[in-house]
Amino acid sequence: MAVEGNPVGRKFSLGGISYASVVSVEPSAIGHNSSRLEDHAASMFRESAGILNSYGLGFRDVARTWIYVPQLLCWYDDFNAARRQVYRELGLSDGSRPIWLPASTGIQGQSPRGCECMMDLLAVSGRLDSGHRLEMLKSPLQCEAYDYGSFFSRAVELKDESVSRIFVSGTASIDGQGNTVFKDDPMGQIRFTLQVVKELVGTRGHSLADMAHCVAFFKNRDHAGAFLEVAEEQGLDARVVVQTVADVCRNDLLFEMEALTVKA
Repeated sequence: MAVEGNPVGRKFSLGGISYASVVSVEPSAIGHNSSRLEDHAASMFRESAGILNSYGLGFRDVARTWIYVPQLLCWYDDFNAARRQVYRELGLSDGSRPIWLPASTGIQGQSPRGCECMMDLLAVSGRLDSGHRLEMLKSPLQCEAYDYGSFFSRAVELKDESVSRIFVSGTASIDGQGNTVFKDDPMGQIRFTLQVVKELVGTRGHSLADMAHCVAFFKNRDHAGAFLEVAEEQGLDARVVVQTVADVCRNDLLFEMEALTVKA
C-alpha cells in the first residue's frame, strides 16, 4: 500500500478476507504545525481515513487501532475530544451512542519524526461469501470506555467460518463505574486487569491459554516481576508477552495490557 509513492502499509488476502495493515500515520503538515494539540490528533485520524478511502475501505472496516502519544498524560483529554469529533464525522457515532468503534490501545510512544501522535491500524473486509464478521464485545467487569469519553471498544471479535480472533484493547485497572481501582497497588492492578481480560475473552469461549500475543505496559519496570507471578497463577504463557515501559492514560494507573486471542 502506498500514497503518492510513499509506503503506508500492506494489504493481503486469505480465504476471501482482505486485511489492510496501515502503519505510522501522523498528522498532516497543517495539523502538525497547529498550536492546538487537539488539531494534531484530528489530523492524524483524517489522514488515516484518507488512506483507507484510497483503497476502497473506511473506518467501519477497522478492527483495531494502536495510537502512540509521547506526552500522553499531558493532553489525553484533548486527544479524546479529537477522536470523538472525527469518529462522529466518519459516521461511527450518531452523536449520542456509538455505531462502530474499533478496539484500541492509546499509550505513550514516540513518533520517529517527532510528531505529537502517530497511529497504526488494521482494517478487515471480505467477499459476501467469506463468512467473516466483526463484532464489538462488552466487558463483564468494566463499563464501556465511551461512557467516560474514550471512543473505543473493549474488544473486537473477528470471526470467520473456522477461527475466532479477539483483539483486546489496552486494558487497565478500571472498574464498572469507570474508576481506577487498586491505586498504589501494582500487584492488585495487574491481577485485576488479567481477570478483566480473562472474563472478557471468556464471553466468546476463549481463555488466557488461547493468547497468541500480548503486550504488557509498566509505568515502572520494577513491576514486571509481579506481572510474571500473576501470569503464571492465571495460566498465561509469558513467552507470548512483550514487556515494555510506558505511561498509561491516567496518572494512577500502573499497568496496562493488550492482547490477541485465537481459537479454532
